Amino acid sequence: MKKSIFAILLLIALMGCKSAEKQENDVASLPNAPAMVTAPAENSTNIPTIPPETAEVEASEPEINMEEIADQSFDIQLGSWGQVRYVSSKQLQADGRTSMKIQLKNGKGATVYTFPEPELTITWNLEKIEAVSFKDLNGDGQKDVIVLADYSTDQPAPEEKSFVPYIYFQLDDRFISDSDIDRNVYLSEKAKSVSDIVALLRQAPPKEIHQWVEPESEEDVNHEKMVRELCTKVVNSDLEEDQIISIYDDAYMKEQQITNVNNDEEMYYQIGACFEAGMNNRIKNDPDLQRETVSLKKTVTAIISSQLGLDYLISGGGSIWSDIEEYTLGIYGYRLNRYVMLKQAGSVSDSSDYESLWKELDANMKHLKQLINSDSDNYGGVQTADQQKQIDDNYARLTAELHQLKILTADKDQGDIFLLQEISKLVDGTAGLG
Repeated sequence: MKKSIFAILLLIALMGCKSAEKQENDVASLPNAPAMVTAPAENSTNIPTIPPETAEVEASEPEINMEEIADQSFDIQLGSWGQVRYVSSKQLQADGRTSMKIQLKNGKGATVYTFPEPELTITWNLEKIEAVSFKDLNGDGQKDVIVLADYSTDQPAPEEKSFVPYIYFQLDDRFISDSDIDRNVYLSEKAKSVSDIVALLRQAPPKEIHQWVEPESEEDVNHEKMVRELCTKVVNSDLEEDQIISIYDDAYMKEQQITNVNNDEEMYYQIGACFEAGMNNRIKNDPDLQRETVSLKKTVTAIISSQLGLDYLISGGGSIWSDIEEYTLGIYGYRLNRYVMLKQAGSVSDSSDYESLWKELDANMKHLKQLINSDSDNYGGVQTADQQKQIDDNYARLTAELHQLKILTADKDQGDIFLLQEISKLVDGTAGLG
């Protein structure tokens, strides 16, 4: 089972407003809802298996890299907060993804409450908040919140998108979410609109919603447990990259001997997801390093994409390149976490090693350019005009992203040098022919 990062889903939408009371409760809606969620093709373990965290976010958290979503933000009367503005925002995270941020603000614009981040999509990328609805879902007389959002499940070029419903129950002076409820609503084929979600919650007590979906198999439960335990074992360790891969590889091989199911294709994704979650935790109280790491993650991802694109075009196609890209992106989850650790350790600058690495990268790029300009018979046969344009475009993008990398690594410290050492191995000037 690849437990592919992509869940194959259909979009859902909201019902319209009918009365003055309904206009207050159904703040936003979408017309003509098509069919909603279908369960993943094999089972649900492609939902990232990061150990859950359910702490409420402090209202004083710095609002960095945030963009308000105006058409999904509303003035509303809510419980003990009184008249507040419900603010939906996108927030750019250090790992390059965009997450959902929901806050309540008073008349002066000060944040009085921040909703907890949902667990279900903790490593996914928010594309759009489609709708918000306020309803009393559990009969306690308080307005609860349903949010429907469009997520992509891979970066930087998602192939599939998931429409995900989230439910927040109001409890005195806070909102709470239940990952089991969110997960089961997400997987339920019965939940095609907000009205369907409301009906399901009113028909069955929240803790009985597990009846809506088929239970996970014992193999799936054991697999998720294995992935969590592996992450816990390595994420804060001093283990080297090859040691971590060996630990994961041994565990996956033992699992295959028991289940006769090969999960190797997802192994590097899980390594990357584990260390990116660890990296985010390390820098959560360091806004400057957050911003730096966000930019660096985007640049490194673009370098990987451009270089592997050139390898594919010059050396010839084949499915092997998609496996290489998955491996590379997963490993760079570990490497960026290592970069952050070196930065936080306060390592000193070393201009000599730094400049030497850039000379090596410059030489590699010149060799790659010579290869591209040489007779195409030397690298995989005659290229069409379209293929040659793709090669030229990838080379230009790679050049631009390396220039950006030089700007981002201007401290010339051990974190920068470590990352450049790894990039120089990737951008080796051979386009996969060396």
